[in-house]
Amino acid sequence: MQMGLASFFIQFLTEPSDVVFDPFGGSNTTGYAAEALDRKWVSVEANEEYALGSKGRFEMDATETHKTKVKGRKNATK
Repeated sequence: MQMGLASFFIQFLTEPSDVVFDPFGGSNTTGYAAEALDRKWVSVEANEEYALGSKGRFEMDATETHKTKVKGRKNATK
């Protein structure tokens, strides 16, 4: 599923305090979109390779976000 489509349905059907459930996690686009929209989420994936790939996606984003924040702080102190 495309991120835009997942985001559309999450915004249309849920409130920020809701939990989004994805019974077929795959690459976890739904979970990723839910998190970006400040929703809690639960994803189920039977294939371990997809589950590990999904975990990597979130870890990569966290690393990039951290780098951006650290870079921003350095620039702010100069």
